[in-house]
Amino acid sequence: MNFPCQRPKLQPTGTIPIVCNMLAIKSNPTVHSYLVTFTPELKRDLHTLFMKVASEPLKGVAFAFDGINQMVTNQKIPDTELKFLLGKEKEFVLKLVYKHSSNEEALSISMYETIIKHYQQMNFFAEGKRSFNKAEVASLSGGIELHGGLAQCIKSTNHGLFLNVDACFNVFIQERELVSLLNIMFSERESNERSGRGEVRLPDEQHPFWRDASLLLKNCQVQTLHTNFPKKFKLSGILNKPANQITFSKDGEEITVAKYFESTYGRLKYPEYPVAIVKKQGKESFFPIEVLKITENQKYTRKLNENQTAEMIKHAAKIPTDRFSFIAARVKDLKINENDTLKDFNLVIDSNFLECKGKILSAPEIIFGNEKRNAELNKGQVNIQRVRFFDPKGIKKFSIISLAKVDKQNLDNEIRSLSSFGRSYGVEIPTNYSYSCINSPSEYEAVLKKEQPDLALVVLPSKSSSIYNKVKAVAETYFGVITQCILSKNLNKLTKPPFAANILLKINAKIGGTNMAVNNKLINRPTMLIGADVSHPGIGDLESPSIVGIVSSYEKTLTKYNTYILTQEKKSEIIADLNNVIKKSLISFHKHNNIEPEKIIYFRDGVGDSQFYDVFATEYKAIKEACLSYKKGYTPEVNLIVVQKRHNLKFLLGSESSGLRGGLIDKMSKLKVSEGLKGGYQERRGGGYDRRDDRRGGGYERRDDNRGGYERRGGFDRRQGGDDNKGNVSPGTVVEEIGHPFYYDFYMVSHYALQGTARPIRYQVLVNESNFSNDDLQQFIHNMSYSY
Repeated sequence: MNFPCQRPKLQPTGTIPIVCNMLAIKSNPTVHSYLVTFTPELKRDLHTLFMKVASEPLKGVAFAFDGINQMVTNQKIPDTELKFLLGKEKEFVLKLVYKHSSNEEALSISMYETIIKHYQQMNFFAEGKRSFNKAEVASLSGGIELHGGLAQCIKSTNHGLFLNVDACFNVFIQERELVSLLNIMFSERESNERSGRGEVRLPDEQHPFWRDASLLLKNCQVQTLHTNFPKKFKLSGILNKPANQITFSKDGEEITVAKYFESTYGRLKYPEYPVAIVKKQGKESFFPIEVLKITENQKYTRKLNENQTAEMIKHAAKIPTDRFSFIAARVKDLKINENDTLKDFNLVIDSNFLECKGKILSAPEIIFGNEKRNAELNKGQVNIQRVRFFDPKGIKKFSIISLAKVDKQNLDNEIRSLSSFGRSYGVEIPTNYSYSCINSPSEYEAVLKKEQPDLALVVLPSKSSSIYNKVKAVAETYFGVITQCILSKNLNKLTKPPFAANILLKINAKIGGTNMAVNNKLINRPTMLIGADVSHPGIGDLESPSIVGIVSSYEKTLTKYNTYILTQEKKSEIIADLNNVIKKSLISFHKHNNIEPEKIIYFRDGVGDSQFYDVFATEYKAIKEACLSYKKGYTPEVNLIVVQKRHNLKFLLGSESSGLRGGLIDKMSKLKVSEGLKGGYQERRGGGYDRRDDRRGGGYERRDDNRGGYERRGGFDRRQGGDDNKGNVSPGTVVEEIGHPFYYDFYMVSHYALQGTARPIRYQVLVNESNFSNDDLQQFIHNMSYSY
């Protein structure tokens, strides 16, 4: 069969005006690519070294280097060999070998990206396809800060090549004197308030703080403050000995680091503080921490704690108008579309964001146990007032395990309230439950082993991810007990209908029930849905395997799934044992339906464009072979769809009369970024949007009566495709015209963004044996996002 599935003929795609964060590449210059190699191989800043070695020999030629192995020039030059010296007269060779010119679009993409990246590497902090300057910096707790920048990549679309530009963020250690940084870290660690209490003194060298600080600062670049010409080097860590105790040999005599610095540079202010250690070529050097400073652009590589994560999200989660304004400002600051390198290559990038059209799919019909309802149109919500869950389940043995102090009498009232709300939805939760208040992991395990409840409600003292992870792992991995966690401060909310309904939705799903089903007209024959993804161990983990997660539906409403967890060779993206999983899934499907599926729809997550053929050749083939192995001559229709979330495409609701054309970058970069959102938008004649502080744009009003749910209020014209108060497109928005020129793909927003900008999902249809129409397939995918 032909691979990949070709795009159906594009039909009129809708009338919703949408602004997309892409800039058109308006020229197509011919450029030439060269393979760059250093012999012997070097592990250092190759871009700086390349510029130093090659700039003079390449004088008169426009060139760009990607910092890895590709150089691009505006004219063809002979293969070149350049010899140079590094260090102690060690000779290296830089070779430039011709590869190809940009006569094909696929080749020109990486070459144009190298040209764009070159200027960023020369003038800013650039990492991969991301660039940062210091125009947008926010301090976080713990001596670190958030830098805002721009991610850039070129996309091939129906309308030619575009530069996709999106906001990105990275965390750096603050550029400051090392003592000052350590003071900040320690004072926040100990929850001290520095203001009004003078300078915070660091602890003695045996305090565990120094161990953590040493791990944080390992391989961090610092520079000296005590020398006339600052020297830069990487720290190996912090030694748990102070400068006035650690000694070394000088002129045949032992001398402390503090005494040496006093005699050479002047008395130390903090001789009792531990020293920093630098290891180079097998030798150790010691520096008092007060004579060192953290240099700029030192990335923070450790996991953020909960406070830092919350602070980061507060700064990074920007609504569409703010996000597009941020992007526009960074395009201007970083000179993304106008700089000398682009001019040298005659590469012209538009200054306007792309405008396109989208359509909005119909909201699905949701089936409950006692009635059918249509989903809310604009926020992708379902009203669950006075409904019975589609397939409610009950709990026979119920336990509450509290890791926080709670008032037992109040708890009894709260559980009675939850039980009452549960009965209205058909979920039986007993009010006679076992209760345990625990203080240690061993107590938690003992309670689970003794009680073995159908469900344990675990009361947590805080949002600590470490506590949560342990609670889940112990209960569900070792004892097979289903848990529902709740913060102690939220227990009183169990008497409130909206909160209780949210908890009951989770509980019913966890104990095997089905909250609601979707009326899918596309599923007119027995159909199995399969979803698969592979997760890989983190950076630095050299031992853990990759984890494969697969789910497969086994009943006609597509609400119940088998789950399979597998391990395979680390960093391997293609699923190795899919054949056996498919056979097990087919057996389960037949057991529940007494028939095999006539259609299989396989959704594959986490695959990049370069791996499409591997998935087709291996996983699609495995599904077909599993079907024949399960039953001779059994050949159901197999459909393969790749789901991609890790891309940088974003949408902003536009307007045909908003005046967004013409110098959008300049206009949007001057817009004021709003602090908080309370209303709709009002057009500005100069382009962009202003905030309105009323609630005439609609919204939801929570009701605290016993009926629960939400009541819609205010007006909203969904034909414009927008969200009430954020500039996001509505759930169900589909955009096709910016897809791949040949492949069958489309972008869909199925969710309502509670904060920030909604992320469109790219669906790439690789195989369509069922010959689904474009409209039917999109509607089916959107409908399934309402399943719970």
